[in-house]
Amino acid sequence: MSPVPVISAASAAPFSFSRAAHFLTRRGRAKLITCGGSPSWRFPTHLTGRDALRRRPAFGFGDPRLVSEVWPRFLPSGGGAESDTGGPCESRNRHPSASPVPGGSHAARHAGTPTGLIHETVRGVLVLKTPAGAGATARSSRPSSPWIFSNEVASCSLQNPFETSPLKEASNPAAAASLSASSEAGDSAAAGERKVERGALVRLQDEKGNAYGIGYYNRHALISARVLTDKADEPIDQDFFLRRFRAALQNRIHLNQALSRSTPTCRYRQPAEPREHMDLFFRLVNGEADGLPGLIVDLYGDYACVQSLTRGMDMLLPVASSALRRLLDLQGILVRRDLPDRALEFPCPSPKLNSGDSERVIAPWISEPRVIYGNIPDEVTVAENGCLFPVDMRRSPETGWRFDRREFRKQVTLLSQGNHVLELFGHSSACSLTCLLLGKAKRCVVVDSSPRSMELARRGMEMNGITSDQLQIEEENAEAWLESYARRMNRTSQDPRLFDIVVLDTPTLAYRKSDLPEARATVRRLVEAAALLTAPRGYMAITNSSRHYSPGVFLADVSAACAGAGRSAVLCAEGGAGFDFPCDVRLPRSTELQWAVVELSEP
Repeated sequence: MSPVPVISAASAAPFSFSRAAHFLTRRGRAKLITCGGSPSWRFPTHLTGRDALRRRPAFGFGDPRLVSEVWPRFLPSGGGAESDTGGPCESRNRHPSASPVPGGSHAARHAGTPTGLIHETVRGVLVLKTPAGAGATARSSRPSSPWIFSNEVASCSLQNPFETSPLKEASNPAAAASLSASSEAGDSAAAGERKVERGALVRLQDEKGNAYGIGYYNRHALISARVLTDKADEPIDQDFFLRRFRAALQNRIHLNQALSRSTPTCRYRQPAEPREHMDLFFRLVNGEADGLPGLIVDLYGDYACVQSLTRGMDMLLPVASSALRRLLDLQGILVRRDLPDRALEFPCPSPKLNSGDSERVIAPWISEPRVIYGNIPDEVTVAENGCLFPVDMRRSPETGWRFDRREFRKQVTLLSQGNHVLELFGHSSACSLTCLLLGKAKRCVVVDSSPRSMELARRGMEMNGITSDQLQIEEENAEAWLESYARRMNRTSQDPRLFDIVVLDTPTLAYRKSDLPEARATVRRLVEAAALLTAPRGYMAITNSSRHYSPGVFLADVSAACAGAGRSAVLCAEGGAGFDFPCDVRLPRSTELQWAVVELSEP
């Protein structure tokens, strides 16, 4: 078995701008220049020898349905097109499964021109309804958020199927077959009628013909379209994704440097300046907040894990992965499409999914993880706050590691010195191991029902030199364990079986708004049971990763549950995800994580 590669995390030693520059300048990927004291990026306009070896389709191993239902088209671009780096577009060979190049006059126009970077082309025109009601004439149909719901769509019609440029208008949109996005007419159309492909790119415009940008469309989803750009003439190609990825990387580097900077009133010290090797460990792309709706990219040093949440992004994954390889010198890219949010993109009835279930329900929107470039080891080791953690990028929840819990783990660790800690839904016991090594906790107990999670927890114990006397692992359902433990214990203030800190890191309980009542009942039940195990003046640390569960309602339920256990709760700290999880303020419910630490009174 090959040795497990060790990845140094950003949270263990916060990466600085110069260290990230060292990472990006390896093998000629980019150059860092200084102008007037301000660093800026200069990307190469030439192809290196290593780049020449990569001039093959990112998904070129025979299966045209690897990432999308229909293989992306390799279409000719206009002559003289140049990338955003100032250099000529890289030539690409056509994949055998690609759509045929249109013939006739269209082929003649592009005869002799080189093939452009792989890209998707606009397939249809989506017309937005004009706002109704008082003052409607003064209001615009321009989307106010990156989401366009089905009740905002007037029609969606096919553009010329051989048109490759989003600049050119459809020759006769009125004559094209209109498809209603909010009724059953679009699905029950005549067999000979051509419809806009699910997930295809569409041009957004109002009923007067004013263009508002480009997005991708799915007539089966409540969110019918997601906006990629507000520029109707912007090609959705490798250069588009490269600009988005580069902006996201620079944003995270600058934010992390600002948060770690020393000030007269801050105890944080400036991070150590560059080491020999720079590894990145954070979320690079967080969907709409980074201008790429439906896309998640997590970096594990030399490896990347990509999650696609929508059908439209499925079709753009080959383009996105190629752009990612142009920006970063990666050894492997893994694509996963297994988050329950994907169920909203499919019309069939969906069984209820829970990310904490030990057995995954196989559904049409779920596909097995695929390595689309390089290789991905069975386990990748990451370091955070001086601790080592094994990560299974293929089988662990989300992309393998919960980056958004970084600040939550720090807060719990600050309170753990000399205390007994109980971690429920502990996954790989990241919080407990951090409390033992960094916080100097006395003893920890971690409970989780997943065999794979408990296997990772035991591996983490070995890697960090933790004994079974310090960390007790319980492979059991958390709620059942709470009930059985409460029956066994004698509730007195001197009882050593009470815990000074109880960590309740629940999985996502409400993927849909209709799941919220049941999720609230589950949280109240778990918090009340956990409060019975918390020592007088002890702490309870709770997370909520259900976007439909608002912070105010969540804290009210926690308070009511503690009162049901005969305890009053005082809020000590609260927060959310870290610097690498930005949120689009136009989508108030897109925040995935909130956490709170409360102090409980004596019974």
